[in-house]
Amino acid sequence: MSDHAERIRLLTLCPPTWGRRDISKQFSVTEWVGRMAIELCESIGVLAIYENNQDRGKISPLTIQTVLAYYEDDVISRCSSNTKDTINVKQNNGEKKPLCCRYMVMSLQEAFELFK
Repeated sequence: MSDHAERIRLLTLCPPTWGRRDISKQFSVTEWVGRMAIELCESIGVLAIYENNQDRGKISPLTIQTVLAYYEDDVISRCSSNTKDTINVKQNNGEKKPLCCRYMVMSLQEAFELFK
């Protein structure tokens, strides 16, 4: 269990008369944490375990490379003609590599339809 989940679990011990603002002031936590503790205590009970259901999977490096290659295609976007219009991108080895800013030639919806 993470420290965050444990903190919410322990805050369910607060008196039921306390609101989220009282909990946040007393224990120096956000009002959201206080609200989650109140909801958890009301729905499950005291010392209930908080489960984060918002875990999202990571994007694979292959997908990232595919999308970048597609976006950098000259049919989808064009490079800026201004030589000073660049972005410094940090590489894996720590060096910064200047890349030109690219502008979309079509809307995102059209580009996505072509990407499918």
